Amino acid sequence: MSGSAVGLNWRYLFSKRGYMLTTASFTGNGWKSWLGNDENHSLDGDEVFERELHLKSELTYQLSDAIELKGGIFGKSINSDHYTWFGPDTTHFGFIFPANTISFYPSITFKAGGFLQTTIRPSNRFSLVAGLRSEYFDFTDEFKISPRIGLNYFLTDKLILTTSYGYYYQTPSTYQAALDPANTNMLSSRAIHNIAGLEYLFSPDTKMSIELYQKDLDFTFIESDTTRKITNEGSGYSRGIEFYIQQKMSQKLVGSLAYTYSISKRKDGDNLPLYDFEFDQRHNFTLAAGYKLTNNWRIGLKFQYATGMPYTPATGTALKNDCWYVVEGGKNSARYPDVHKLDIRVDRTFHFNNWTLTAFFDLWNVYNQDNVLYYSFDVDDSGNITRDASYDFSLLPIIGISAQF
Repeated sequence: MSGSAVGLNWRYLFSKRGYMLTTASFTGNGWKSWLGNDENHSLDGDEVFERELHLKSELTYQLSDAIELKGGIFGKSINSDHYTWFGPDTTHFGFIFPANTISFYPSITFKAGGFLQTTIRPSNRFSLVAGLRSEYFDFTDEFKISPRIGLNYFLTDKLILTTSYGYYYQTPSTYQAALDPANTNMLSSRAIHNIAGLEYLFSPDTKMSIELYQKDLDFTFIESDTTRKITNEGSGYSRGIEFYIQQKMSQKLVGSLAYTYSISKRKDGDNLPLYDFEFDQRHNFTLAAGYKLTNNWRIGLKFQYATGMPYTPATGTALKNDCWYVVEGGKNSARYPDVHKLDIRVDRTFHFNNWTLTAFFDLWNVYNQDNVLYYSFDVDDSGNITRDASYDFSLLPIIGISAQF
């Protein structure tokens, strides 16, 4: 697996009331994988290379003390090569996949669009943000317009009411399209966000917020259990409540605490039942803190705890044509174990005339917790089921550097 990324920002202050920010970046990713047996190590595999060039320019102008205008344009070119091959296979659940080879080398596609946004502050207690975002995706030949609006109202000097509403679209990836030629007919999925909350300012450095949200989803991507085709027949919702408290850098300490309770449901067709989405994580708790030891040294930690996500269990076996297969239970009717881990980070900053260099050392999963990612099931010749667990990163050290000019 390989990857690269490079970017450049240019900020131009054209008046006391306005500025322009332009960003250009390139990302490239690629991987090769082979899967087989002792006789043939490449029964299944893929070779994927993706290259994206991004260009974005935004202009912000303070029309008056009460009105701010913002607008921008963006474009992205996408160049992808996908070569995938599958050997004939019958899964442990009895699904049959014939051998197939897919070469997916689309011409360079692009995504382009723009946005307009205005912020109106008729008084010190009230602000309204309204905007429109439009984008065109060449690969699916779609043009989408996304209205968005938000409102903030100071109930008191320290208590703020916040609300927002908006449309958000997710375009299909070229990797999804490469799984089957029919997947080139996919469309973008849509989410309609409704959010309301309260924010309390303890001090300029410390705030607490609580939010209720509802996200209605349609045209979501549904992958067939028996083929590699993906359609837009899915729908569902996510709803929940989020509590967040933040202490910005004050003296030497910075920190945050977040807790979310959420429910996420999906269904694979209009007449099909709802089920727990595979990323339906009901309880999620995160505690992060950082301490500035000196002007050049910082230390930080992050602790995460979350309840397990759902999976489809194996409830038995069935004998078909002298072969044993796994019998599935209800879709996503079981839960993985809860997960938790502690990460620690140390930063050392070096200051030069016109730039700074930061070296950091990360230590993930300090106490080496075994967090289950997924289970796989197998059946032996006697019809006995075995369950194997795959785990997230164990204790993992990371060293890196970053530069700021």
